[in-house]
Amino acid sequence: MRKILSFFFIFSYLHTFAQNEHKADSLLSLLNKSQADNEKTEVLIRLASFFYELEQPQKVIEYANQAYMLAEKSNYQQGMAAALSKQSSAYYLYGDEIKNLEYASKALLLYEEIKDKKNIAYHLGYVGYAHRKLGNYVSALDYSLRCQKAFEALKDELGVARVKSSIGMIYFEQSNFEQAYHTKNESLDIFKRLGDINGQIENLKDLGNILNASGDYERALSYLNQANQLAQENGNRRDYAVCLNDIGKVYFNQRILQEALAFYFNALEIFKLIDNKGDNIATLCNLGEVYNAKTEHLKAISYYQQAVQQAEAYRRLPDLQRAYQGLAQTYAALQNFEQAFEYQNKFVGIKDSIFTLESQQKMASLQVAAQDEKREAILESQFSKEKQNRIIVIGLISVLFVISVLTLVFYYSNFKNKEINTVLQKQNQEIVKQKEEIIEQSDELKEASDKILQKNVIIEKKNDDITASINYAKRIQNSMLPSIDVISKVLPESFVFFRPKEIISGDFYWFADIGSQKVVMIAADCTGHGVPGALMSMLGDSLLNQIVYDKGIHSPDLILDELHKGIQKVLHQGSNENKDGMDVSICSIDFDKKILEFAGASNPLVYIQDDIADMPQIHHIKGDRLHIGGSSLKNRAGFHKHTIRLDKPTVFYIFSDGFQDQFGMEEGNTEPRKFLPKRFRELLYCIHHLDMEQQQEILQLTLQDWKGKKQKQTDDILVIGAKIG
Repeated sequence: MRKILSFFFIFSYLHTFAQNEHKADSLLSLLNKSQADNEKTEVLIRLASFFYELEQPQKVIEYANQAYMLAEKSNYQQGMAAALSKQSSAYYLYGDEIKNLEYASKALLLYEEIKDKKNIAYHLGYVGYAHRKLGNYVSALDYSLRCQKAFEALKDELGVARVKSSIGMIYFEQSNFEQAYHTKNESLDIFKRLGDINGQIENLKDLGNILNASGDYERALSYLNQANQLAQENGNRRDYAVCLNDIGKVYFNQRILQEALAFYFNALEIFKLIDNKGDNIATLCNLGEVYNAKTEHLKAISYYQQAVQQAEAYRRLPDLQRAYQGLAQTYAALQNFEQAFEYQNKFVGIKDSIFTLESQQKMASLQVAAQDEKREAILESQFSKEKQNRIIVIGLISVLFVISVLTLVFYYSNFKNKEINTVLQKQNQEIVKQKEEIIEQSDELKEASDKILQKNVIIEKKNDDITASINYAKRIQNSMLPSIDVISKVLPESFVFFRPKEIISGDFYWFADIGSQKVVMIAADCTGHGVPGALMSMLGDSLLNQIVYDKGIHSPDLILDELHKGIQKVLHQGSNENKDGMDVSICSIDFDKKILEFAGASNPLVYIQDDIADMPQIHHIKGDRLHIGGSSLKNRAGFHKHTIRLDKPTVFYIFSDGFQDQFGMEEGNTEPRKFLPKRFRELLYCIHHLDMEQQQEILQLTLQDWKGKKQKQTDDILVIGAKIG
């Protein structure tokens, strides 16, 4: 469905492209013919308006900048103000309300200087809107009320309808649903009378949201479907996507989660297509909410973190507050209370800056008359006195009650003490007798305990010797593994997630910078873990050094063939019953040719690249169903090499089977289950866009959450990830 929507809108662009190109050419031709600076300014502003209608904000900014510089040169204030207004509208399309507010405020000042009453009214509304989107509700209401008065003075019904609609949203965002619904209906009635379709779409959509927030889901869907149909009929892509998003919210509130996801993803695709950052952030938060409700917390974190990054970049405080709160709740659900506390503090900080008690009082002062304030003060004083009297009466009753209870307790305890003393005398006699028997038994136990302690000392000594030997082996194994710093110099965006089951590991990784802008990276999983696995890993490391450095073999499939022969030869396989070996993934990267070559012995490669619609797609290349070591190459086919183009940004992963084979408890099951390859690939897809440090952190959190406190680590775990391009 999402791909169909993308195709539909791309096709729409192509269908109207010829007409738009002709109109643009006409305006550019007129620009070239214009002689006076003021004439050129007006044409440039018309070009900016034309591209605003096409929702191409970069072009709007380009022509509006040219218009402003030309108007400033000739001190043409009307042109300067119009150019600033167009820049404001471009940032509105981007969803960048900081810049929108900046340029709308500058335009308003110029229009006030030249006493252009109509544009003063419009720009009071634009400034109020930007303040609302940034969460500055006091300023938003102040500018909106001034805007309404200005339009009423001009007898401009359309302007009044628009500002009433904006005021309705301020009430809505402050949870005053009754006032919001009333104000929005007033606005809708005017738009219907004037036949303004865009105004009707906006108000129908907002009325649906108000009803959704108040729990009237059936009427909410009715309003939103009306708005959606009007937006489709009029080719309004942004409003169409916003309606999809809002319908998703209604389904989410009813916990129909799959329907909610479908509508959110459709909306997100369109917002990306038209480069609308503001609505894009809100939709990312919506997706985070759904995945939390589905208890798919890692996916929720992924979408919330995308929202945080974009909201911080554009200083969208309400969206940032919501993303912080979502992350706090998600980490709390994962029992990562340190991260939950950190994001909760950030949420509270944003909340305080958006809406303080002082701002509530200022808002009230804009709407409540002085007589109401006096009446409220009198009522408050009366209520305070009544409250004090009630406290005194309740206090006296409480004191009398406590005295009565203490008196009863005293008489009852005195009676019970006499009974208890009689029982205690009998018990003391029995205790004395039992004490004598215990002294005899303790002598015998002491003798036995001394013998056990002597044996424990011997066992502990042996355990210490064994542990010391294994720790020494660990130092040897760690010195054999390539340095993370060496890997990072060649692949700066990479990580190695390495978690042995025991002190030493049967999984190992290998890396070689073979010159000429080529590297070889390997993830291997040897049979067994602990000491046996570690011995095999050291053998594998030694053979790989010979194959790649001494023999100069760099193709992944040929490296696997040689490694298989080497294991067979060293372990004398064929002449004995030894079947030990390893499963291996090998990547060879040529940075000059921009290709990655892969071959696998029972281990896969997972990589993620954007498709033609710039949507990330996950690819899974299975390794050959052959092991290194064990059977002879004579009776089986060789290894296959796969080539991947790196002309797009690519994130790839090679790994052992330790993570996906880890046992844990899934919600709704009574028996432990494996994590499984499909779930592991979904996890990699969810985190691939994050930086490498965050990816490692989420892998660790997921492992801990899956294992819980009861399950032990099943196997050695190795995951290697890298981003190229």
